[in-house]
Amino acid sequence: RGFEGLDVRVISCRPFWIRRRNPLKIFSSNRIFKQQLAAVKWTEHDSVPVLYPPYRIIYPLSFWSHAWLYRASVMRIIDDVWKDFKFDMVHAHTAYLDGVAALAVSKRFKVPLAITEHTGPFTHLTGRPIVRQLTLKSIAKADMVWCVSDSLCREVRSYFPERKQEHIGVLYNGVDTSIFNTSEYWNPNPAAPRILNVASIDRNKNPLMLLDAFARLKKQVPGATLAYVGT
Repeated sequence: RGFEGLDVRVISCRPFWIRRRNPLKIFSSNRIFKQQLAAVKWTEHDSVPVLYPPYRIIYPLSFWSHAWLYRASVMRIIDDVWKDFKFDMVHAHTAYLDGVAALAVSKRFKVPLAITEHTGPFTHLTGRPIVRQLTLKSIAKADMVWCVSDSLCREVRSYFPERKQEHIGVLYNGVDTSIFNTSEYWNPNPAAPRILNVASIDRNKNPLMLLDAFARLKKQVPGATLAYVGT
């Protein structure tokens, strides 16, 4: 409550895919992209002003190229943002992609940079040489880095000598207990627990491990059910 009254605004880039091999079609797609970027306007989400600028993803360029293209879109609009909103700091979720763009913004306007790191396992980023370099640079240059778990914090710190770990800490994901109140809403049936998993269906999230664990649970609790939401 001590921080009520803060003026917070959000920039959330959305991918603009260019999947063309014909030079004329690439030129046409790029022209449309520039038009959309120039036409970006503030909208509101839960009373918070939000910008949704597009950023190019050019197929078949690799994932490492996304950082420069993401940063390019942010830097194209950030001067106009600054004219109306003299922000005191910049906060990025994840060191890559957002952190790369946020570091450039922080340098241009000489404001502190904070990063909240969610990506786990962290090797998903550090396993690729260029992505690793950009990710660790964002973390090293940030004024504060919050990891969402103790294990992730240990993993991130392992990439830096001890004297350069002081700005890397833990800030757990919060829960609004006025909405999610277990005493009021949580009333499971021990004989038929219902489990919901919401996650991307990819190797990083390891859905097969979840299915294996649930199969073991079903042997002990036959009435258990599992719902999986994801893409």
